[in-house]
Amino acid sequence: MAITQPPTRNAFRLNRFLVRAKRKTYAIGVEPVILEDNFKELTYREGDIIYRDRFTGITRFMGHEVVSKKGIPIWGMNYSGNVFSSSVDFEQLYEFLRKVMNLVTEKAPFRGPTNYQDGDFEYLSLSGGNIRNFTGLEMIMHKEKAVYRSIFDGGIIKR
Repeated sequence: MAITQPPTRNAFRLNRFLVRAKRKTYAIGVEPVILEDNFKELTYREGDIIYRDRFTGITRFMGHEVVSKKGIPIWGMNYSGNVFSSSVDFEQLYEFLRKVMNLVTEKAPFRGPTNYQDGDFEYLSLSGGNIRNFTGLEMIMHKEKAVYRSIFDGGIIKR
């Protein structure tokens, strides 16, 4: 999948904000707030810009991330997936995923890097597009066997 347009100056600022937000929430294991509908929510704020990551589920999960400026949503990403192996320890799997999310880059601030390995775990991500419009797939392998898969997509929200 090819990048259709080069990112703008504002997109680079949004990229940097997303990297900081992800590294200061899920990636470091911040305890989420449990919402009324049993979704969990992580929040990060810089002035009038706020990042929210709302999600639910463990073995089958879904969620969305939204960045708002002055109370108006400007960027969003949806994700869903599942853990399809009972042989993997969920705590170890999600600890590995937090390490991966800490490696998010400004070039592709959606999920983790294209490839990362630590011990028996390996993370793979394929995405296309840019901050304005993207889609992707990520997988986690454990001992060379696929155990986790998630799809994601999103971009700039237009009114």
